[in-house]
Amino acid sequence: MSFAVKYYILHFNVLTLIVLFLNLPIPAQNKNTALTNFPEPIFEHITIEDGLPENSVRCILQDHLGYMWFGTQNGLVKYDGYNMTVYQPDPDDSLSISHRQIQTIYEDKSGTLWIGTRYGGLNRFNRATETFTNYLHNPDDSTSINSNFV
Repeated sequence: MSFAVKYYILHFNVLTLIVLFLNLPIPAQNKNTALTNFPEPIFEHITIEDGLPENSVRCILQDHLGYMWFGTQNGLVKYDGYNMTVYQPDPDDSLSISHRQIQTIYEDKSGTLWIGTRYGGLNRFNRATETFTNYLHNPDDSTSINSNFV
């Protein structure tokens, strides 16, 4: 047997071993360890009896302080785990939320909450005073928001 044949046989055997080794299953982590690293989540069913203005929730946000915010078709709700505060529009209070149908809730990098409504534009929530600044569409002002449906 020539040197070239021996070389190719050795090369073939080494490649075969490499391919077999690469096909062995190697777990990234112990399955039992991965499941026990996190506590079991706890879910709580919240209804009108608990303080929601209605049972239909359109959007949910947990803010950086741990409060749960629920957007419903009948107002915005802040839930601290024990009590609910419902924010609804008050025609006599310009600092109340602009509309009761909440479409979306967003918290920006600075921790400011922004609430988009169905027909009442955009609202910025002031945590210190628990009031709202309303941003509405004005067709005569090119710097206003594009629509009152946010």
